[in-house]
Amino acid sequence: MNQVATLAIEVPDAHRDSLKAMAARHGMRLSKFMEEFFIRASVEHDNEMRCRLQASLGELPLGGQGGPPYHSSAAEELCQPRRP
Repeated sequence: MNQVATLAIEVPDAHRDSLKAMAARHGMRLSKFMEEFFIRASVEHDNEMRCRLQASLGELPLGGQGGPPYHSSAAEELCQPRRP
């Protein structure tokens, strides 16, 4: 069985209302919406760390350093953290 923890986040009422409306548009309760958000953020972090590890091992070019013929900007983009 998975262990779960409670996470309390303080946000202004307007932000909570906005998140609640966004969750409703997706047909979810706010708690489920936030759970999905945290899962996606965790997966994105794991992917970034995997890409950085592969790049440090020379398996994936990073930061425009050129690379083998399979190098693509899409692969490089995967390794860059996304900014809001």
